Amino acid sequence: MATLLNGICTTNKEIDIISGTGALKLGTSASANITTIGNVTGATAVNINTGTAGSTITTTNGIFTVSTGTGVITIGGTTAAINIGTNSTNAKTINIGQTAGTVNDTINIGNGATSSVPTINIGTTPTTGGASIQIGSFNASGSGVVNIYSGSNGTNIQSRSGITITAGTSMSITSNNATLNIDSGTGALNLSATGANITTIGNVTGATAVNINTGTAGSTITTTNGIFTLATGTGTVTVSGDATANAINIATGGGVKTVVLGSTNTTSSVTINTGSGGITIPSFTTTGALVSTSAGLITDATASTTGFILASNGSSTAPSFQSMSSLGGFTWNNTTGSTQTMAVNNGYVSNDGATLVTFTLPATAAVLQRVSIQGAGSGLWTIAQNAGQTIHSNYVSTTTGVTGTVSSTNQYDSIDLICITANTDFAVRSIGGNVNFV
Repeated sequence: MATLLNGICTTNKEIDIISGTGALKLGTSASANITTIGNVTGATAVNINTGTAGSTITTTNGIFTVSTGTGVITIGGTTAAINIGTNSTNAKTINIGQTAGTVNDTINIGNGATSSVPTINIGTTPTTGGASIQIGSFNASGSGVVNIYSGSNGTNIQSRSGITITAGTSMSITSNNATLNIDSGTGALNLSATGANITTIGNVTGATAVNINTGTAGSTITTTNGIFTLATGTGTVTVSGDATANAINIATGGGVKTVVLGSTNTTSSVTINTGSGGITIPSFTTTGALVSTSAGLITDATASTTGFILASNGSSTAPSFQSMSSLGGFTWNNTTGSTQTMAVNNGYVSNDGATLVTFTLPATAAVLQRVSIQGAGSGLWTIAQNAGQTIHSNYVSTTTGVTGTVSSTNQYDSIDLICITANTDFAVRSIGGNVNFV
């Protein structure tokens, strides 16, 4: 084949260079040279067509540049597949758009004007090794925007080992009034899992709702410093507001906890509603009443003896159930035995049928404390005294000591006595019927 050193030129005529079945080589000498096809200054076109064997462009230093100035570069104008950086197992860096400069590039991949639906694969062919794919610039001083749009079928992002999305100052994922699903399959879904940050779910300014649904495994919210705050401004906080019959556990773990309900603000209120099941406090095992101690603690007061009442023991002691007599009140008792030692501030119905009932004055009594007897049984009643005691009336007194007595003479006789000298002297306040002093 002849070598031309100057040029081949024709005026408006076609030039055909054909090698038959042999190779056609341009600029293949060992020396460095520049091979130019087409006129870069005129409105000319260069077409390179290949048959089924395809076309391969190989460079020694790994750099292949296609530049059109202000023109348009089109790759893949047919229905065939377009592969970029897929023909070896070597790691590659694929850059689309300039890596330096101040102008803004517009890059369209698969931007067809027809109704066809292109399939675009970037870094998907290698079976070994990984593809490093970068879209857009992360230059802090840049103002670039990366938009990813999809049609009605949506956008799927899948990863074998996880997906990391890093934003400089802020990041927004907007579904444009459609449903936004973030699904990790059977893996864990972590939101803001590292670093000191604030994670916000839902719009705090709009009339929006946030629903967190869990399956049978439930939902756990854990904080490192032990503080979990649920605030709604002027709204209502509802826990288990549905009609399902289930248990609600608050602070039920094994550790010691302080549970606070309501605010100490003087206008705050706490309402606890319960149905027929009532309220159960397992640590309170006695039947009585709930009372508060001087430290503000709630405890239980045992009801104890029938007829006792809940009474205050002063500002520094919890209330307790006490007898009426111990509080200065008066308690009546039905006596059905033959003997009864009387207690101060108690009255007795003598009710042992035909048997005489012997009542003995209390050995200890304070001034103003009382005892009374009302006859009922036909066996009548008598009052015995302790050593040093005397019963006085307007007209007669008993013998001082254990030999002195006061006795009824009729079935329904009654007597009311009041202590006038501590432990020793009692005076008659009233007598019903005829009684006998000894």
